[in-house]
Amino acid sequence: MPDGPTHENHFGNFSYVARYYQLDESSEKYPVLEDRYIAMMAAHRINPPLPRRLLPKVADDGAALFDEQADRQITEFVERYHVTNIDVPRAPFRDVLTAGRSKAICYYQSWYAYLTKKGWAERAYLYMLDEPNTKEAYEEVRQLGALVHEGAPDLRRLVVEQPYTQNPDWGSLDEAVDIWCPLFAFLEESSIKRVQQTGDAVWSYTALCQKAPSYHPDYAKIKNDNPPYWQIDFPVLSYRIAPWLNRRYGVTGLLYWTTVCWNSPTRNPWDNPGFRVNYNGEGALFYPGEDAGIDGPIATIRLKNLRDGMEDYGYFTLLEKAKGKEAVDEIARAAVPTWGTWDQDPSPFKVAFGHKTGRDGTSYFPHAESIQQRVLVSRKSSV
Repeated sequence: MPDGPTHENHFGNFSYVARYYQLDESSEKYPVLEDRYIAMMAAHRINPPLPRRLLPKVADDGAALFDEQADRQITEFVERYHVTNIDVPRAPFRDVLTAGRSKAICYYQSWYAYLTKKGWAERAYLYMLDEPNTKEAYEEVRQLGALVHEGAPDLRRLVVEQPYTQNPDWGSLDEAVDIWCPLFAFLEESSIKRVQQTGDAVWSYTALCQKAPSYHPDYAKIKNDNPPYWQIDFPVLSYRIAPWLNRRYGVTGLLYWTTVCWNSPTRNPWDNPGFRVNYNGEGALFYPGEDAGIDGPIATIRLKNLRDGMEDYGYFTLLEKAKGKEAVDEIARAAVPTWGTWDQDPSPFKVAFGHKTGRDGTSYFPHAESIQQRVLVSRKSSV
């Protein structure tokens, strides 16, 4: 498999870690601790974010200054952690739609020029706005989208919103968004295909325990369905199935707001895993390791299962190259007929990968093994 994730993804930064440990991000200890979280995130096939300490300085006109040191540090980071998606920072200016507009345009222009020079532009994106749930927020998306397009026409603009509008009176976001990111339960196949036909991408995300909204195009049919919920209280397969869900719907990316929301030093997630009381494990795929004598993170079982799903998606990509898209679609649909009817029994994974049982009773997956063998052969021949 490739060294980095095949499935595009965004899982937030580690500012909560600094808050939990009561560390200033400019302190000597914090970067060491942050790097340990970054390394473990990458080891689970999730793209770590660029640390703030590596971001380039900004000129008076707003341009990001990629001098030799900044370029070297960013390049080393991308190569060390096999980063396949780069989240372009939001322009660090006040009133970007008014007084700071020209600086913001220059900022995005300089970032995209650098990314293009490095060969990273195609999978870079700007997380432009989160959950625009009012008419005013929709208008802000359109204005921000126009600003970014003026500075960097090919920089992908991600907005956490579904491709169908929440309220027709709010207008369309089609010209302002390049990556749509609906909740699992908000996925709707015809709207996904509509925006993909215009060249847009669709990712998905989850938060809390949210079912389909009343404005879902097929609400009457699916209102009682449940998507995978990312909470401790639900089957751990919910984490592994997410990339399968995406593959089933032709969705190419996965977003989660953070992996380390522990809120405060007074709330130890080992003892109190709740978020807003009811959501156990929400926003927390790592635990702080100090209680176990580890100066760094401990990965949850949930994160391990997500990694398995990310690897499954990588194998899907290899299988599609070898056997075609239909072969992959058949496997994905067997396990995930729809987002609301996915099977919580792990047996569909066994069927999908051609699960067999050896004479000693040990189960194995010959299809997956054959793909792995082809990868190994190709790597040896390239060496």
